[in-house]
Amino acid sequence: MNVFILELSLTRTLRFRIIELLASELDELITISEISKRLKVAYSHAHKFVQEMNAEGVLKIKKLGRVSVVQLNFEDQAIFGYLALIEYNKTKKWLNENPWAQRIYDKIKTKSGLSDLTDDIHCILYYKNKIIIVKPKKILDFDFKTFKLRDVITIDELKQNREKYRGVIILHGAEKYWQLLGK
Repeated sequence: MNVFILELSLTRTLRFRIIELLASELDELITISEISKRLKVAYSHAHKFVQEMNAEGVLKIKKLGRVSVVQLNFEDQAIFGYLALIEYNKTKKWLNENPWAQRIYDKIKTKSGLSDLTDDIHCILYYKNKIIIVKPKKILDFDFKTFKLRDVITIDELKQNREKYRGVIILHGAEKYWQLLGK
């Protein structure tokens, strides 16, 4: 099934908006009250959805004194599905808003055998007019020079610079991207 077929409106549900907010602030402690303020929804709505997702295992709630802090639960595989869907919809929106973006996307899928390698490459990102290829350490001899403006980084470099690569467009491997950052 092609995930791009799913409507962009899916990411606008409160459930997805909460996950998107928490994903954008991985290193911050965010309370339910803060979620309701940032998303401009009633506290009762935010509380209800957070509790439901906590019961599902997608979120973790930790008590810090009298305050409950909410985090993504990277131990539950379902969170990666949610995050991948959000990222696929961001990519779809980016492709629709930027006519030149489709050429970049098509180039990734067809140029120089890279399409054969996409199963071996962890993820391909678009960040500040550059293609960022996140590769495992085992791929050493492939020529990534197909893209003039590109960086090839390892998992360790992605993790060390996770703040730098926040807000990227994920062209390939959204689920793997979040699995790498969530560890």
